[in-house]
Amino acid sequence: DVKQIMIEKPRGYMALNMGPESIDPKDRLAVMDEGKIDKAILRVPCFQEWVDLEMCRQINTGMAAYAKKHKGRFYTLGVVPPWGEKASLDELDRCVKELGCVGIQVAAHYGTLYLDSKEFRPFFKKVSELNVPVCVHHTVLPVQYDSILNNDTFRRQFGRCQDQAI
Repeated sequence: DVKQIMIEKPRGYMALNMGPESIDPKDRLAVMDEGKIDKAILRVPCFQEWVDLEMCRQINTGMAAYAKKHKGRFYTLGVVPPWGEKASLDELDRCVKELGCVGIQVAAHYGTLYLDSKEFRPFFKKVSELNVPVCVHHTVLPVQYDSILNNDTFRRQFGRCQDQAI
């Protein structure tokens, strides 16, 4: 009877499953209070590599509203496709200057490109100008994943570490 969000990548291999206990603000705040945690930084779980700019705008706006509603308990990281196009760079500005994001998050790779690829230089130049940190989120599978695909535990643990390290 529990509704869940489940993402498979590639199809047939579960990469993420989240139930309501992961996102309910009452539960989250109760856990924070119990642990004497005053503030938390919210970020997108792991699908930022798949969303387009319009969806990023919706995510950023929604997360900023969520943080504002909870009166200083939550801060957010913005999510923007890192391709360096003008519209994406404008969204970076909006995230930091208008929405109050305290940083930006990216995936460890996009398609077959890791973050040191020249395609991402305009994006990181803009992030540097905004003087905010970047949170690099591992992905479930590194670019070359064939050898670890069929071992679920190994894939989920080692694949993430390998992708993050690269």
